[in-house]
Amino acid sequence: MYRNICKKKYLLLLLTICVSSSLFYYVHFTSFNKKPKRLETNINQGIWNLTSPDFTYGNISSVLNELNELDALIRTKVPESEIFGNIYSGKATQQIQGYITAIKDFNKKYPIRNICEIGFAGGHSATVFLYTVYGESYTAFDKWENSLYEDTSLTWIKNKFSNRQITIIKGDSTKTVPKFKGECDVIHIDGAHHANFPQLDTINMMRIASVNNLLLIDDCTNSWPSVTKAVKHLIKNDLVYDMKQYIATGWSHRGSQKGWCIGHYKKTWSINQFVQNSLHLFSYKQPFLKSFGNFETNSFVFLNKEFCMPSWQGQECEEQIFTPCSKLSDECFYNDQSGVLAVSCDRWHKAQRVKNLAWDYRDRNIDTNAHIKSINYHEILPFDLGDVIEIGAGPFTQSKSILRNKIVSSITLLEPMAFHYINHVGNCFYKTGSFESLPTTILAIPANELLNHTRKYDTVVMINGIKNVYDALNLLNIAVTLLKENGVFIWHERLWDDYRGIAKSPDDREFHIPSITD
Repeated sequence: MYRNICKKKYLLLLLTICVSSSLFYYVHFTSFNKKPKRLETNINQGIWNLTSPDFTYGNISSVLNELNELDALIRTKVPESEIFGNIYSGKATQQIQGYITAIKDFNKKYPIRNICEIGFAGGHSATVFLYTVYGESYTAFDKWENSLYEDTSLTWIKNKFSNRQITIIKGDSTKTVPKFKGECDVIHIDGAHHANFPQLDTINMMRIASVNNLLLIDDCTNSWPSVTKAVKHLIKNDLVYDMKQYIATGWSHRGSQKGWCIGHYKKTWSINQFVQNSLHLFSYKQPFLKSFGNFETNSFVFLNKEFCMPSWQGQECEEQIFTPCSKLSDECFYNDQSGVLAVSCDRWHKAQRVKNLAWDYRDRNIDTNAHIKSINYHEILPFDLGDVIEIGAGPFTQSKSILRNKIVSSITLLEPMAFHYINHVGNCFYKTGSFESLPTTILAIPANELLNHTRKYDTVVMINGIKNVYDALNLLNIAVTLLKENGVFIWHERLWDDYRGIAKSPDDREFHIPSITD
């Protein structure tokens, strides 16, 4: 089951072508089919003429002149055959035009603050990006194994774009990208093309992508099967949308057909946004232990215990292993220390919709109440429970069974879907707006929004509530603050030793269940 949250306040937690007309180059346009089975076996192709409006954005001769200058400089250091990369071969411009068009279209809708690229090489694509959008910063991840011409290219680019922030992170991208704490609006992937490196790069870059992002992948053709396999993995796992493949007919480089993919990572939250939102929720009135420069910490403190943020693990939260989420997986929110402690706003909302379907058609008037079988509430609870609040009442409430034969002054039912249950669940226990004859208050808001609720209660009831909220530790903080001194906290949860948040189907209700340690 997915989790969901927040509307109003809850949204805190998240060529003109310069080619001669005699060339008549064409681009094959392929839209990757969204259905995985067809994706593996068949790709439908159409043809787009590069002179169509889809590819016209004024004269790009200035960009090409810059690339010619850079190319000539590089070739004074090494012969063409020793240069890796080559988004620009000096023979055709379809890919450059395609990238420029995609970037300009994207920039009409969203700001571009940082462009990130795996594979700097000769700096051709970096030049295109820096020339196309004014003011953005540029970050490249590159092994820097060809420093003879890479150093030359970098010096040339820094001189050309002296007012830009240009950063080169040297090393294996599969190791450096997971440690990166920035966020990228435009992502270009042109790293190693063999083995599982393309798939690792595409997954790792998803972590640092902005919610609104543009994804560009070079050499996305059958000439590079590991690259196309990585793209198909993204599509099959519902990690991208609008992913399209462009193949330049009649254009090859060193015997390999040229092609590229353009799309977007599917994200409703970013790592940085999630961290910043979680700081407010996890650390209620508690300081954090660590801070790293301009970026937030990898950990937080709850009840004097340090916990790792999602995707971070290890004794000091120093190791980052990011696994993306999909429709049926919440693993991006999981860490090996505490399981799933919080999920995004979007997940929580989707879960509520699934929960609605689960209750709307059930012909019953009582919850499962498995805890009733193992706990004798009549014996262990005081006779007078005073003012009671139940967190996560559902359509039938747990108090219906727990409070039997007890004295209760008033009851508050906290249930974000309360009015839906009243209107759509036939046997909803508080369908009339009251809990039997008791003075009743119904709070139809998420439990996590009670942080500033000033009323205190003699008894707090919370049965299997943590799995239904978007922030587990925040809810525990709230439950404690709602309780009067010497009050009674009736709490029951289902616990899993190794629950990783993987559902069998979109309707699986046992989804997003956080484990609790210590």
